[in-house]
Amino acid sequence: MKFHRVSLRDYKAIRSFVIEPRETGVTIIEGENEVGKSSIAEALWLVFDQTDDSSSAAVRNLKPAGRDASTEVEVDVSTGQYRFTYFKRFHRGSRTELRIAAPRQETLTGREAHNRARQILDETMDRALWEALRLQQGASLEPLNAGDHQSLLRALDVAAGELLGGDREQTLFERIEQEFLRYWTSTGREKASGDGPNAPRLRRARDEAQAEAERIAARIASLEERANRSTELSDQIATVVADLERLKEQQGELSRQDEARQRLAGSVETTAARTAQLEGEANRIANQLTARDSVEASLALRKSACDRARVELDEIAAPLTEAGARLVQLESAAAEAEQAIGAANRSAATAEEFVRLSERELQVTQMSERLARIESNEPELRGVIGWLNGCKVDRRALQEIAGAEREVERIRGLRESEGASIEVSALEATALEVDGQEAEIGPDRTYSGKVHGASTLRLPGGIVVRISAGAAARELEGALAAATAALEECLAQAGVESAQEARETWDARIKSEERRKFLMEQIRADLRDLSADALREKLERERAAIGTIRDAAQAGVPESLDTAKTLRDRALQAARDAVEAGKLVSQDLQDARSRVEQLERQQFELSTSLKSVAADVARHEAELLRLDQERGDRPLADELASARAAVDAATAKLAEGRLALAALPDVSATRTTVATELAGVERRLQEARDERARDVGVLDDAGAEGLHGLLSGAEQQQMEAAQELGAYERRATAAKRLFDTMTRRREEARENYADPMRRAIEGLGKRVFGPSFGIELSEALQIMRVTRSGEWLDVGQLSVGMREQLSVLTRLACASLVSASDGAPVVLDDVFGWADPVRLQKLGPILADAARETQVLLFTCHPRRFDSVAPARVISLPTGRVEERREGDMAPAPEVAPRAAGAAGRSTVTARTGTPQAAFDLFGEPEAAGTR
Repeated sequence: MKFHRVSLRDYKAIRSFVIEPRETGVTIIEGENEVGKSSIAEALWLVFDQTDDSSSAAVRNLKPAGRDASTEVEVDVSTGQYRFTYFKRFHRGSRTELRIAAPRQETLTGREAHNRARQILDETMDRALWEALRLQQGASLEPLNAGDHQSLLRALDVAAGELLGGDREQTLFERIEQEFLRYWTSTGREKASGDGPNAPRLRRARDEAQAEAERIAARIASLEERANRSTELSDQIATVVADLERLKEQQGELSRQDEARQRLAGSVETTAARTAQLEGEANRIANQLTARDSVEASLALRKSACDRARVELDEIAAPLTEAGARLVQLESAAAEAEQAIGAANRSAATAEEFVRLSERELQVTQMSERLARIESNEPELRGVIGWLNGCKVDRRALQEIAGAEREVERIRGLRESEGASIEVSALEATALEVDGQEAEIGPDRTYSGKVHGASTLRLPGGIVVRISAGAAARELEGALAAATAALEECLAQAGVESAQEARETWDARIKSEERRKFLMEQIRADLRDLSADALREKLERERAAIGTIRDAAQAGVPESLDTAKTLRDRALQAARDAVEAGKLVSQDLQDARSRVEQLERQQFELSTSLKSVAADVARHEAELLRLDQERGDRPLADELASARAAVDAATAKLAEGRLALAALPDVSATRTTVATELAGVERRLQEARDERARDVGVLDDAGAEGLHGLLSGAEQQQMEAAQELGAYERRATAAKRLFDTMTRRREEARENYADPMRRAIEGLGKRVFGPSFGIELSEALQIMRVTRSGEWLDVGQLSVGMREQLSVLTRLACASLVSASDGAPVVLDDVFGWADPVRLQKLGPILADAARETQVLLFTCHPRRFDSVAPARVISLPTGRVEERREGDMAPAPEVAPRAAGAAGRSTVTARTGTPQAAFDLFGEPEAAGTR
């Protein structure tokens, strides 16, 4: 595949672009950053990948910023037997057109054209290899994985020779592979799907037959076990029936014994209840006697407490009166102290206001100084900015003037060395004319000079001598005139008369920039967050406010900030002294209040206690009266003696009953145990009878099934399934062993693929890194290790520069190996950024040699980086100027032609005349970030 012509219109920052790269060899497209080089490289893929109506981000980003224009891309391509022109317009008025010129003419539009173009590429080239041969700006530096690309493998097949045995071996391998795939999947697993037998299916059949035979054998064994169990159950039933009769007799005897004991226990419980009732009555009488004695003692204590409380109330009256008088005096003193504190605080507040007033006056003075500096600096700043805006000498202009001046001096030096030297002398004084100018010569005076073009000497006697310089000198004269014109044009654009004036203007510009920065920082510091007018207004407001405050204060305002602070400190100290005195009075007042409150609380507590004790005395007297009324005429002590005698009699009767009850055994637990055992025996008897009945039924049903015949048939089926599985596994094992052996031998042969690839990369690398350079390739034909001077290093251990150079060399080697029909252009965008000058000098010829049979498009923003690439076609952006660099022309002298702005530092040979083949224009507005 080759690009013969590329045309872009309104593509990101590119307004219009047409280029015709070399069909084979290197085409260098050079230009500054953001001029659109990467956009050109991007368009070569995007025109085939994206439809004209795509809404993807890649297509949306093509639209020029700030203009409603449609993006157009047109390429003239040859690939395989096809030669076609492919046009695509994106955005407004989207359109796709494909015009095929060979092998037969076709014209298609729309989606049909898009699909046909992709079909042609898929038919004629390895698109994956085309993607791999592109090295974009900022892309990974890992070497190309060559084993992923079929076209390269086909080329390596040819390079490796007939290592795989030819068509006969391929046919045999295909038959072996076909037999292998009958039993195994392509990944080496057992085949488990499809028609016909397979190992899992045969194993399932064998396992199912084995399971059926085992099921029938287990069924027969189970029936035999049931027959034996039925016989055992008959014997168990007879034994259980005898145990059941014995337990029933034992249960009857235990029931009679338990009923007699329960009757005696009921009588004992009745006697115990009567005894408890009598004990309760005796306790009640004793409690009544104890309660009356307690009430009488408590009544005596309450009467004594009443007497003590009355005495204490009389004692506390005098101290309470004295404490009240003291409290009144201290409250009056506290009020006076509060007034003194208020007066001192007001004096301190007034002094503080005078301090703030003095501080505001100081701020007004500082603002006045700031405003004066601003009013002084602003006119100077405007003058500096005006001069800078009018100054045309910037860094780029100075660099262009310096470059043009150096070019003039260089060509002038070459002209002086190439010009013809003349020298005229005479034995006697005489006059001569040189190009219309008279000159005197004689014995002590000689005329000498240089002739750069043509010169005429007229001697006495009518002698005319015409002197012409050589062709090289004449060419240099024209080059000097062109270089001088370029210098004068740069000076005129910068508005200066000479290069020295440009340098002086640049120095002045630097100083003005520094002065502008200083003035702006000074003004910004003085303005802070205000404008000059706002600062001025704030100053006037502050002055008016201060005047108002002084007028209101009239006399008494301190003359200075220090005086105001001294008066404030004195007032604050007086206020603090008043507060301390007030705290002392307040503490005495608080103590007096606490004393009065304490005495009043004691008085209240004594009064409350007296009332409570008097109420208790009345309550106890009423309780004694009630007890005397309830007792009647009989004393409580006599009633208590009678009750305790009745309790003793009942207790003796209860002891006799308990002795009799203890003599009878308690059979209730034994009775419960026998009942439980009887129920268990009855349950076992029923379960044994039910189980025997079930076994008899199952044995009767199984007699008609013919299980032994079924077992014989199942065992025969199991044996046949096992034999079929064994035969299948033997065939599968043999097929796999044969296939693995053939595959291993073919892979050993394919390892020879690596030799052509390795030789191609090492051939290029030895020219750059030295004769000791060597590489080691992985199975995927990717560089894994590199050796120089006998030392091996992994690719990851190499420098960034060397990894980038290996990445480029790998792509060049791949491009040189693939056939002409499978080939694709190599696109390199800003490569060798980490290469040193010596390495670059070696890489240039390698690029040119490797590209002799393929098309290489090289984009760069550093033209000098690829000066050693020859032959090559060089296209400079944005001027569109084209040069054909011949082999051996490392840095040729320029022809007589004006030089493009910004290119004064390079020597070129212009091989074409007339209109350049590339027309390139940029939009005036800057592109968005990320576009080229």
